[in-house]
Amino acid sequence: MKKALLLVTAVVFLIACGGVKKTQEAINTGNYNQAINSALKNLADNKSKKGHQVYILMLEEAFEKNAARELQNISFLEKDGNPANLEAIYKGYSYLKNIQQRI
Repeated sequence: MKKALLLVTAVVFLIACGGVKKTQEAINTGNYNQAINSALKNLADNKSKKGHQVYILMLEEAFEKNAARELQNISFLEKDGNPANLEAIYKGYSYLKNIQQRI
């Protein structure tokens, strides 16, 4: 009985850590949108749950890095001065606003 309980506990722990690991891996590889989606999905159930506190930190990190990258891209397009880039600049700002509203 003790072995079965230990095995079940270990499996639950590994499954719980798998989501954190995938989210952190997405941040490390630069896939911030996937990391944000994963963190938001996990936080949607219960934000105050102790096991979800790590998702809050990863969400903050992914949002900051994603916003910095997007703002850098927008800045580059603005400095270019090409009127054809206005739509891409608008879409960049809309994308940032959309993510902020989801959070």
